[in-house]
Amino acid sequence: TCHDLKSGFMEQRMQDLILAPPFLGENGDKEQVDAGVKTTHPDLISSDDHDVYVALKWSTLVTTRTISAFLQASADLAAASKASADPDKDTKPRTKAPTSQFLIPSFVRVSYVSEENNKVAKWRMHGDFFHPAAWEICKDSYEMTFIPHSLSTHSGVTPTCPQVLEKDDHCGQWWAFFTEEQMPTAPEVYANENTAPLIRGGSNFFWMLTERQRKEIVTSQVCEHNKKKNKTNKDKCGDEPQAVIPLGDLESFLVNYMPNTALGKKHEKDRRPGYSQGDQLEKDREKVRERKQLKGQEEIEKALFDYTVYPAALFHKDATIKAARDQ
Repeated sequence: TCHDLKSGFMEQRMQDLILAPPFLGENGDKEQVDAGVKTTHPDLISSDDHDVYVALKWSTLVTTRTISAFLQASADLAAASKASADPDKDTKPRTKAPTSQFLIPSFVRVSYVSEENNKVAKWRMHGDFFHPAAWEICKDSYEMTFIPHSLSTHSGVTPTCPQVLEKDDHCGQWWAFFTEEQMPTAPEVYANENTAPLIRGGSNFFWMLTERQRKEIVTSQVCEHNKKKNKTNKDKCGDEPQAVIPLGDLESFLVNYMPNTALGKKHEKDRRPGYSQGDQLEKDREKVRERKQLKGQEEIEKALFDYTVYPAALFHKDATIKAARDQ
């Protein structure tokens, strides 16, 4: 019944069903809440305890590989957080780091370009019409960071990095983290912008949470709710959870989205991935015009500056280059 495609009701209801937010009373003024106890609103059915929760919209294809990769990445981040508890070791990210210490593996929506797509989409794909395209992101909407000790065993229990040497920050892996909200392409019936993603920079179309992550998010959201309701409450709720993807297994976090009708669609000027760097984008465009580099090739210019069709292979290549430059 949760299919009001314009109001964002479906997204909010899906989040509520999985998070099972605590019922804060009729007036919403209950402050002491145990996130582990799923006492939610009577209108909702709270789920039992599970190892992992998966939320997805219609026409999304999820594989067991994706679920396994998410659990492994979550274990890797848990290993990094355990190591950072030791003040004698330098476990801070080596480069520009997400502001949040609460990192959750996230996903990028991927579709496939076909002959049915318009010329602009084909230009954006560099002529490779059947190459998978990641179209929630652009090259300006993500950054790279190296997180020391972010490696765990396949069982997800024991960190694999040595804990002997002080300031041992060479063992770990590179992570892509999103510096922007991931904006959907309009017109869009599979998700809306009305309900904000649970994770900053994360996808609002497909996401997963472990039980531990669910508890952290519920605690944070209840704190923010009480903070807004009681303006005198100066308690710090901590940073929002931040979306990250391990560079080494990027492909497992690119989730297939079946329809390809959204590819090559033009974004509104101030509502595209990387939109906070919109001024720089316009300057780059003006520079190209001044140099007459694309004279008479309007379709290519539009593909480069107006559309978000970012090939998955190019995403991996650009992310690797960013990591190498930071290193």
